[in-house]
Amino acid sequence: MRSSPAAFDRFAPTWDAEHGRHSPRAAEFRARLALLERLCAGRRRVLELGCGTGQHLVALAPAIGEGVGVDFSPAMIDRARANAEAAGIANLRFLTGDAVTADTGTEPFDAVLLLGVIEHLPDRAAALASCRDRLAGGGPAGGGRVVIVAPHPANPAFLWHRLRHGAPARLFEGDRHLSPRGLARLARSCGLEPEGLHALPGLPSHEGEGAPPAAVRALMRAASRLPLPAARGAFALVLKRRS
Repeated sequence: MRSSPAAFDRFAPTWDAEHGRHSPRAAEFRARLALLERLCAGRRRVLELGCGTGQHLVALAPAIGEGVGVDFSPAMIDRARANAEAAGIANLRFLTGDAVTADTGTEPFDAVLLLGVIEHLPDRAAALASCRDRLAGGGPAGGGRVVIVAPHPANPAFLWHRLRHGAPARLFEGDRHLSPRGLARLARSCGLEPEGLHALPGLPSHEGEGAPPAAVRALMRAASRLPLPAARGAFALVLKRRS
């Protein structure tokens, strides 16, 4: 299956129930949000590329001045607007568009977020360069920041999938899961400099695969207590403009 608007449209009706703050993956959502609140608090303008149903921006809205969400799935954007309206939030707007070419205006952003998105994009270098170009410069915080959250290619769930199926775990055929080191190297080539790396919980499952055996799940839980991105399953890489 290719990564396309139609592919993500079909996920939109159940996305929040499967990935949100009240879903079976609620602990992962809370950990991401706690980090994002620290990184984005007080930021005047925040852009999320590949925002899905907007649940991260909705949660961040009280801590930021203005938020803009972009996603190429019209159904996801419809859900994002409905989520913001249901929460009574007025400082967010959502646009249907591509992560690289979406028209977000000329005013720069103090933070650009790619949360579970970079691995699905066909041209990751172009996406990072686009993030760099959208960043605000200067100011008391030293300019804007790009925050990328991604699954680690060596996380326990992916290793189990490879052991069971003899192939990398991918949601879409074009997916490529980058390690923190590989992503940092790519970012440097696009004019961005790594500033911080944070381990996050993230043990994804794949459609129709079913749960691993109890013994494997126990090993995964034990590994996830280690303060390492590969063991916990995911990571956040914070980037700034190269000087």
